[in-house]
Amino acid sequence: MAGLARVDVAPLNLLDSGSMDEFAGEYLASGRPPHALINNAGIMAGPLVRDARGYEAQFATNHLGHLQLMLRLVPALRSSHGAHIVNVSSGGHLLSDIRWDAPRYRG
Repeated sequence: MAGLARVDVAPLNLLDSGSMDEFAGEYLASGRPPHALINNAGIMAGPLVRDARGYEAQFATNHLGHLQLMLRLVPALRSSHGAHIVNVSSGGHLLSDIRWDAPRYRG
């Protein structure tokens, strides 16, 4: 999408809280109103990796990362009056339920 008129593309790591905070801070400081936030990134079936908070990488990236980014951008989304949030998923969630009793998955 880079190079398209009126489309901004910037690096962001949904497994890294600092990366999300940096992205959101820079975006909010720009004063540009968002028209849409598309949560489309995801990982699946990788090795057991944890984020800095101790959450398993797939849960942290696919769920917590999208939530954190959206919450950081809420001020801009609200001010834009009509911005849309689009959450893209796959059928991967049908393979297994989230273990709410163990979100820090131990293997």
